[in-house]
Amino acid sequence: MPLLAVDDLRFGFASGSGQVILDEVSFALAAGEVVGLAGASGIGKSTLLELICGNLEPLQGSIDWQIGLPSVAYAPQSDVLLDFRTVVENSALLLETNQIEKSVMRERLEFIRTALLQLDLNQYRHSIPPHLSGGMRQRVQVVQALAAPQSLLMLDEPFSEQDLDQQHKLERLVRGCCKARCQAAIVVSHDLSALAALCDRVIFLGRKPATIVKTIEVPPSVRSEGRSSEQFSAFELDLWAQRATVAGL
Repeated sequence: MPLLAVDDLRFGFASGSGQVILDEVSFALAAGEVVGLAGASGIGKSTLLELICGNLEPLQGSIDWQIGLPSVAYAPQSDVLLDFRTVVENSALLLETNQIEKSVMRERLEFIRTALLQLDLNQYRHSIPPHLSGGMRQRVQVVQALAAPQSLLMLDEPFSEQDLDQQHKLERLVRGCCKARCQAAIVVSHDLSALAALCDRVIFLGRKPATIVKTIEVPPSVRSEGRSSEQFSAFELDLWAQRATVAGL
């Protein structure tokens, strides 16, 4: 059984026009798998994440978990850091709100220390969010999600505030954590280069109401060859071509 199975999901808001936003959305996610979610702006990618983590109720369909209950660490587009907590304290927030073994707690606290170093945040570890740039806040929120004990990470546009150097560091950190811990991840991004470098497959949402119109497997050789390789460039161009087809551009 997969970690997560989404079957025939349909969603729309009852108020206003009652327009259906998502329809017939089905996919499965295995433990340790990193999946990219792509599509035009406003197509319903963030709405799908909200449905998976239980913040919204579908009109029909099901979201089934291997463990029976949702286990999600969610980093939305706008950070939800607590202004009165330091960088270290915000990074460890989801550890405090979950009952975990002491050995896991030690490992995750060490992870936070290492991640803050890797992401050039160590010198700000005792700073509070109002004293940080938008990019720094975004990196702290990603560290918070990665440090959590949940089995699924959901990252909504985690690179939007980052320069290329920090983006590449985040990509390596996310993929390394998922593979080492057998955690799954869904990553929403308009940056198809990031999804090619990070993900095992990319799911495209398209049409209205939105549904899954294309799923593309990322060959392992694309990631291993790196961004400077011809194979990576060719695959990235193919992703952009697929996106253009999906969006009807």
